[in-house]
Amino acid sequence: MGDHAQDVDDVGQLRGRCPRVPAADPGQRQPVIDPEVFQAGERGLEVRVRDEALALRGSSMLARDTLLEGKNLMPGGAKGGGVSMRSGNAERRGSATDQPRGWQVALRGLPGHPLHPPLTDATIGMFVLSAGLAVIGYAGAIKEPAGKAMWLALIGGLIVAVPAATTGLVDWLFIQWGTPRWKTATAHMTAMVTAVALFALAAWQQHSGYLHGGVTTAGFVLSLAGLAVLTVGGWLGGSVVFVHGTRVIRADDVGPR
Repeated sequence: MGDHAQDVDDVGQLRGRCPRVPAADPGQRQPVIDPEVFQAGERGLEVRVRDEALALRGSSMLARDTLLEGKNLMPGGAKGGGVSMRSGNAERRGSATDQPRGWQVALRGLPGHPLHPPLTDATIGMFVLSAGLAVIGYAGAIKEPAGKAMWLALIGGLIVAVPAATTGLVDWLFIQWGTPRWKTATAHMTAMVTAVALFALAAWQQHSGYLHGGVTTAGFVLSLAGLAVLTVGGWLGGSVVFVHGTRVIRADDVGPR
């Protein structure tokens, strides 16, 4: 009995210390929560939490990829090969900072207006024309005119190939070595030089056809081989520009005009 009385006293003391919550007024209208509004709020909260989680996940993945790329580009890394972080940043930025000035304009053109592409267009046009005339002349149609025009087209293509190759080489020298852009540009340059060599051999073999009228077998075969390699080189050249953004600048990088 003594222990029970002590417990009752302790409970009473605790009640006295705790603040009393006023009872609800029976006459006061209690707020009623609409279940549909409550569910809509829950859905909105879920969507917001999901969006924030996705944004956080995207930021984490971007940070992870940047870190991995940095490790791969560091000297001695898994794919280092002596390439610095600076080259990785330049590769990601594209050619926003590649704006020729001074003497470079004479060999590379203006920012956003490189010299190499239009020269390659003229060269490719000449070589494609020569290959087409080779097919026409070898098939027996307009044999004599085709043989003469084929050789002239080959010579014209070789002449224009000199400035085209020069401007392309200068642009290639300004690409950071070892980057994916540099590798693609190197493959493009190798294919184009090979194609020009094949067309040069075709011009040599076709010279007799120019003198006597007709398409020689060697000139025909070498022209088609050059055209095949030229197609591969042109495809790689497109990747250099449209995939890696070489000599491509954004409008906001050059300011209003």
